[in-house]
Amino acid sequence: MSRTVERARCLLARPGAWLGAEQGVYALRLGPDRRGRISLTLSEPEFRALIERPGLRRRPQGGWTARVGARRPRQGRARRPAAPASSRANAS
Repeated sequence: MSRTVERARCLLARPGAWLGAEQGVYALRLGPDRRGRISLTLSEPEFRALIERPGLRRRPQGGWTARVGARRPRQGRARRPAAPASSRANAS
């Protein structure tokens, strides 16, 4: 279950991704409506794990999307910490 839930979390972070209840499972779609292909199906326990993290909110067209602010930070270059104000003042 863990791998499926992690994959669902990553897919839900994409713009336009949403979950809908269909025939006893939860279907994750990446497009704006039901015409799009189902990318992943989730069972009830997997859906409950998504409610806890990242959190879900109701979608006006039906279904659920990830809560605002639930997106994962990008992995890659780490930002350099800013220099203290005193060292910047001395540099001028």
